[in-house]
Amino acid sequence: MFVEFWIEGIDNGKNRVGGDLYLIILETLQANHIEIPSPQRDVHIKQ
Repeated sequence: MFVEFWIEGIDNGKNRVGGDLYLIILETLQANHIEIPSPQRDVHIKQ
């Protein structure tokens, strides 16, 4: 999953909020029982 955001004036230096936003998104998804599956690949080896 890729999340991109920009908040003018508070997303630099000591006021960074990026990690907090990712955590809020994760907690919200978990609280609502929403799972985002990882891509899966099946590998078949032919003799």
